[in-house]
Amino acid sequence: MGRTFSSDWKDLVKLAAQVQVLLIKHDKKLVLAESCTGGMAAAALCSLPGISANFCGSSVVYRDETKANWLGISRKILEDETAVSDTVAQAMAAHLLRHTPEADIAAAVTGYLGPDAPEHLDGVVIGATAVRQASPQSETFPRLARISRSQRQTLASLSLLQMVRSLLSHP
Repeated sequence: MGRTFSSDWKDLVKLAAQVQVLLIKHDKKLVLAESCTGGMAAAALCSLPGISANFCGSSVVYRDETKANWLGISRKILEDETAVSDTVAQAMAAHLLRHTPEADIAAAVTGYLGPDAPEHLDGVVIGATAVRQASPQSETFPRLARISRSQRQTLASLSLLQMVRSLLSHP
């Protein structure tokens, strides 16, 4: 646990810069839906000069009601499967892509980062991508260690941007 938030932020911005290079290379535009990260991935991307050419924006959908109202996630799914599920992550990405016509790629992240998470789900983060004219993909990120909330958000944001980088690196 020797890393500091400052060095994690630098890692996040470095990864965001790699995503920016790939977005430019492939002439793609990205949109995000962030729950547990609180918009941290978008903040890292927005720290880069010129990112507006390839980044459409981000919806921070922290609460279930916001996921339902802003992204049209079914309340029944949120109740039955919880907001931290492959189904919800995929629905978040798919909805965002449908409602952001200029975007080519949507990525979403949802997770339990505590302190009130169910014990067996604490630290679980799920991400999904949707690519225009392609089927949504889902990826479950590795369980995050029990570390501070800000470090968990940074790690979840890193995972989200790594997923986008991987998608762009293997089109």
